[in-house]
Amino acid sequence: MEGPRGGTEGEDRLDKRLPDANPARPGHPGVSCVRRFRAGRGAAGAFWAGILGGVNVQIRDAIVSDAGAIAPLIEQLVRRPTTAEQVAARLRRLETTGGDRVLCAVYDGRVMGVAAVTYAWLLHADAPTARLMTLVVDEAGRGRGIGRRLVEASVDQARAWGCDRLELTSRLERAGAHTFYEAVGFAHTSKKFQMAIPPLSPAGGVPPETASRVAPERRNGASPGAPEPTPRGADATPSA
Repeated sequence: MEGPRGGTEGEDRLDKRLPDANPARPGHPGVSCVRRFRAGRGAAGAFWAGILGGVNVQIRDAIVSDAGAIAPLIEQLVRRPTTAEQVAARLRRLETTGGDRVLCAVYDGRVMGVAAVTYAWLLHADAPTARLMTLVVDEAGRGRGIGRRLVEASVDQARAWGCDRLELTSRLERAGAHTFYEAVGFAHTSKKFQMAIPPLSPAGGVPPETASRVAPERRNGASPGAPEPTPRGADATPSA
């Protein structure tokens, strides 16, 4: 996918089907969506506080002391244990980048949702592009429009950065989420490709588990520059 770094309720009835949104994790291909908007559509922060559907929802910046409330939300998002200490460290790191913002949705004094948005300048675009990296609403608070409020707050922030679009990535199997994204103004514009990058060993070489996957002729001393035989039935021309 072309885009910056990178894993986001329209109608309330859709909120119940939208547990989270995040970039596709390794092994999970995803689709990419983009929401375009025009500069000057309302003042930044116009959606950040108010009453929606009879529910008073406040959108504010996340702070490190929110880590204990955010950690369970991230667990709902990624489906694996997440500690408050991990979230606190991530919040501190994001605070230092100058190009990231984490927003909390607070209802009745409780953090019920969180969104993280970032932006980047791209070689092929004149305006920066924003990306919704994380969006999750507590399972107990879905169906109240909280996710929509977080999306709109992310749009306001993207506009304040001078961006002309907001992107996100969603796993292919999340058909319900895709319907929601379209309902709040996103369009399905591209397909995402992802490659896992294995870490180097301490000596700077390839880890043993990675080396075991190297072609046998290279492990046996063949020149790295020598052409490898094309597997039977394979196309010799790379597709990308």
